[in-house]
Amino acid sequence: MMKTITLPTGFDGAKFAERYGLDTQSDFFVVDGVLHFPEALPDTPVLEAPDPLIIRLRKAAAKLADEPDPSNKVLRGVLAALIDELNMHALKINSILSAVDAATSLADFKSRVALINDYPQRTMAQAVAAVKDKINDGTAD
Repeated sequence: MMKTITLPTGFDGAKFAERYGLDTQSDFFVVDGVLHFPEALPDTPVLEAPDPLIIRLRKAAAKLADEPDPSNKVLRGVLAALIDELNMHALKINSILSAVDAATSLADFKSRVALINDYPQRTMAQAVAAVKDKINDGTAD
């Protein structure tokens, strides 16, 4: 047997199901603005307004970064490749700073900086390959 109440404005079925441990596909339903729910729930279940859009977007972004869903591996692969690139740039900057610290003259500084390897620009193909490598080697898991 089911109980019924008039559906409140801003009803969020997912939050309702989560609060009471219900299945959104079979445990309750809405017909003509009336919520039908199991008798086992309280007489007047607690109904909350839906989260604001910014909160829903934040939750979705956190879910993308955290869940081991295959589609999320792309995001984590991009982040892993980006971290590698940033670290390579940091190494170059640190090498330049070390050359500045160790130099005893302008000529010495020039020779020390000349020993620092260039860090070439990357192409889109190299970026895609780096992301695929991160996914394939398990870094994005």
